[in-house]
Amino acid sequence: MSDRERQFQYMLFNSYEYIIFYSIFFLVFFLLKTIKQQLFLIVVASLYFYGAWSAIHVLLLLFVCGVAFGAQYFERYKKITFVSVSILLSVLAVFKYYNFFAEQFNTMGFGIESSALLLPMGISFYVFQAISFVVDRKRGHIDKVSFTELVAYISFFPQLVAGPIVRASVFLPQLLEKRQFSKQLFYSGFLLFCMGMFKKVVIADNLGVFVDEIYASAGETTAGNHLFAFYFYAIQIYYDFCGYSEMAIGIARTLGFKFPRNFARPYLSASITEFWRRWHISLSSWLRDYLYISLGGNRKGLVRTYVNLALVMLFGGLWHGAAWTFVVWGALHGGLLVIERLFNYAPQSKATRLAGQFITFHIVCISWVFFRSPDFQVAGEFFAGLTSFDTITVVTTKFTAFKCLMFIPLFVFIEYFSTARTFLVLRNKIKLGITMLIAAFIFLLFGNFAESPFIYFQF
Repeated sequence: MSDRERQFQYMLFNSYEYIIFYSIFFLVFFLLKTIKQQLFLIVVASLYFYGAWSAIHVLLLLFVCGVAFGAQYFERYKKITFVSVSILLSVLAVFKYYNFFAEQFNTMGFGIESSALLLPMGISFYVFQAISFVVDRKRGHIDKVSFTELVAYISFFPQLVAGPIVRASVFLPQLLEKRQFSKQLFYSGFLLFCMGMFKKVVIADNLGVFVDEIYASAGETTAGNHLFAFYFYAIQIYYDFCGYSEMAIGIARTLGFKFPRNFARPYLSASITEFWRRWHISLSSWLRDYLYISLGGNRKGLVRTYVNLALVMLFGGLWHGAAWTFVVWGALHGGLLVIERLFNYAPQSKATRLAGQFITFHIVCISWVFFRSPDFQVAGEFFAGLTSFDTITVVTTKFTAFKCLMFIPLFVFIEYFSTARTFLVLRNKIKLGITMLIAAFIFLLFGNFAESPFIYFQF
């Protein structure tokens, strides 16, 4: 395990430290009598939560909050929104992309020293929330807020490090009302949290063991191993991130806050356009509303529309990480979005949708190879290993592979026959009790309790 992974292990949702932290927060939060007291507790707890990973980076988080806060008090200056957003993006660029661009310039003969700056956990998410506040203020969607209210919004601990990216116009009005304990919200939030935990610990983390092993030996093992990893990673990253989102939304819900969902069964999409309406909804809608529309959207002709789509997805790829593999991943999705729009591709009939779902899923799986690979060499070796058809039926790590295969029917059942809403509206206590007992048995028997960091913590 790398030093960076060890740093991300503190205060994971499935750690004892987090359970103690949340329990204390929950008890104190609902004992407080005023909105100001609850806001103050959110700020203190969130900064402590973030500081448990890196105390020095709390200052950076507060700086980002300060830039967003300052923008509302200098609104009389025409360029303040542009300046504020530029500063926020510059902060993101320095910490996330400096080394990447330094390496690119060094390959061209420039002597630029790399930086020892550690990438702040969750910086992509809280910077985007800060930008949401600045732009929503400019558009007149929200009123002025105090610094405490703004810090509470940007640093709210359940979704601070990996989203979902909650809009200022959605979250701030809830912060400005005193939260009362609701048995219904706590019940539904707890069930949602349990579902997310199950997806992460039972399915994603077990599949991740096999995937990591195969990618570490990409091109050197059998095509059968590569084929399993090809499909397993698609499920791993989905349930790792979807699991986090549901846990974060569930925790917020137990505290009386309602966040929009972040995933809507994306692998049932019949096109890439539909996929991005279902996958990481908070990011795709953010890119649409704050970048695509700002670039002109579809208001400046077809050519400009296609260019805007491609640029947005390139930016989305680069948002995920400073590597050319992420750029290719974003470019691939952007190019497909342009092609679908060009030919007005939108399958409607049952047959065309089934075909579209099959094709879309496999295109997404191909793109995940670039997303998962640290560089093009590994991606190339993985594709080469995947196409060594003479060993397509050979699986060398049989125990791990077939253990993972057991989770595929469970994954299919959850995706096709069960949703979060199914559990939230399940009123029959006997059926609910049986469901929870079965889930608890599977969880305890097959759960991977190695405290694996969430994949999106690195973004």
